[in-house]
Amino acid sequence: MAATTERQFVITRNLWCLSRHYNVESPHGNNLYYVERSVCRPGKPDLTLHLGPDKTAPVAAVCHMPRLSGNLKIGLGDPSRPEAMQWEDMIKQTLTASEYRWTMADLPRTTTAAPRFAWKRTHSVGADGVSVSSLSSRNYKLIDLDTGERAAVFTSDRTWSRCGVLQIDATHGPGFDLMVIATCLGLYEKAYRRSQHRAS
Repeated sequence: MAATTERQFVITRNLWCLSRHYNVESPHGNNLYYVERSVCRPGKPDLTLHLGPDKTAPVAAVCHMPRLSGNLKIGLGDPSRPEAMQWEDMIKQTLTASEYRWTMADLPRTTTAAPRFAWKRTHSVGADGVSVSSLSSRNYKLIDLDTGERAAVFTSDRTWSRCGVLQIDATHGPGFDLMVIATCLGLYEKAYRRSQHRAS
């Protein structure tokens, strides 16, 4: 199904201050999530999603990027309440990091297995109303591996402050939307760190 305007999220970044972070905004500029970035701080998530405009807002999700691993670990919830956390692994499938797979156990299922999804790099599919650059390696589509249908798409817009537009097509509820946002941000941050490493 086609996504409505409310199903699009604009991801921006602030690189000017010491707290370098991402923002997840509505198309109208409302700041929905403040995403705290952490590098080389043992025990702290690499990304922490706060449900609100700054890091004083409640924690909604976290992302860990284990050292010496291409995989990511996503946690929905606040780690200060570990009994309420839902953890999922996002596994790199290719050496070029062009595909990552994850499951979500809490979604309704038609089989005994948890629904499976894959973020795949794309050069041809974009969010509604957003042009796709064939030169960017940070455009992704999310495929439901059980149905073959597209569940979401992220179109990169690599200006100084804007990362791109995330569009969620599938309607599986707010938990799924949060998981899509968290995995998309994890992909983007992972790609950013790879580019910084190559440039150093």
